[in-house]
Amino acid sequence: MMLQQSTGGVDWTAIIQQIIPQIVTGILLGLGLWFVKSLIGQSLSKEIERYKSELQLETFEHQTRFAELHARRAEIISKAFGLLCEAHRAVSDWMKWAEWSGEPSFEEKTDSATQAYKEFSEFYRNNSLFFGIEARGLVEKGLKDLLCNMHQFNRHKKHPTDVGDTQLQVLDNISRIFEAMSQQITREFDDIYYGKQSESTSSEVRKPAHP
Repeated sequence: MMLQQSTGGVDWTAIIQQIIPQIVTGILLGLGLWFVKSLIGQSLSKEIERYKSELQLETFEHQTRFAELHARRAEIISKAFGLLCEAHRAVSDWMKWAEWSGEPSFEEKTDSATQAYKEFSEFYRNNSLFFGIEARGLVEKGLKDLLCNMHQFNRHKKHPTDVGDTQLQVLDNISRIFEAMSQQITREFDDIYYGKQSESTSSEVRKPAHP
């Protein structure tokens, strides 16, 4: 009664009783919203971290598989180069102009050259997916041309020392074929380690620019 009189008849007690619940409700609502946001934020953070962990794991697995494939490709190309060199030596020995005593016969050299060609050809075809498109095209053509020239040489080889103009042309053809395949396979190998074709094996020679 005294409070009402001193304030001109305003019932502050009733007003306070009405305001306090609203304030408390607002505070509780704010705390509730903050708590919900915190929970959502924590959940999102956990999901993001889990996603990042899974992504890192997938990236690592991908890099591991890629590295293994890279190493396997290098191994395949290296072996193919070795088989190509063996074929080149066998064919060159087979096509020598003269034979020395104690050497294998022409027929034996024919068998060795044919076997070396077959080993390289079969290995390449079983692993051709490890080679680039350009290399596959060149090697496939080289194998066909090489076999054709080998057959032609064999037809014209009447005896071990008979070397005519046709045989000289075949010799030159076969030498060029082996050189082209060797350079291409070398570029494939260099591409694995340097990311570009080897300039040392390129058939193009850079000329200095003139001012």
